[in-house]
Amino acid sequence: MSQLPVWQNVLIRGTRRTHKPALGFALAALLSACSGSPPDNLGVHNGRLASCPESPNCVSSQASDEAHRIDPLPLKGSPAQTQARLVTLLTDEPRVRLIEQNAHYLRAEFSSRVLRFVDDVEFLIGEQAVDVRSASRLGYSDLGVNRKRIEHLRQRLGEQKSRLPGRNRRNEKNGGLSLRSERNATWTVLLRAWLIQHQALADHVDQFVRLELGE
Repeated sequence: MSQLPVWQNVLIRGTRRTHKPALGFALAALLSACSGSPPDNLGVHNGRLASCPESPNCVSSQASDEAHRIDPLPLKGSPAQTQARLVTLLTDEPRVRLIEQNAHYLRAEFSSRVLRFVDDVEFLIGEQAVDVRSASRLGYSDLGVNRKRIEHLRQRLGEQKSRLPGRNRRNEKNGGLSLRSERNATWTVLLRAWLIQHQALADHVDQFVRLELGE
């Protein structure tokens, strides 16, 4: 690997030191711009959540068109019990902040992994079901992220068990790893079968070579 001249190394190091604060400021400004500000129409108005915009980056159980429509979440016990379960579920989700919690209403912010794009997710807990709305603050298309998120929460809500006395969150998380363990075990079995097959093939080739060579 070729070495840079001494003057280039000095220039690069000096530039890095000089612009390091500026780069940090620019990065902070970029992440702040990606998060955006909460829309003014969030919350419950006349017993309903805000309508989705025309852009395909929002889903709502109260929408009338198929592009934005999604089924509400089912109740798990009473409305109060369901709300408590949702709070526990949201607390365990990564990169989620529970922003507002009132009677029959929850609002949370979901942030993306890298650029910290923020989606606003709302829950209106009724007597029959939980109306939901998940919308991106920025951009046009969400590539189906909001719909997948609600379906993920629906699955987790269905799998969630009531906390038992003496059962802590670490035990619950370990229990949640059972599916991953099953998948790892399956891949291990497949890998072993593949190695066995290839070992048998290698043995056949070795035997054929020995016969050809008269060994």
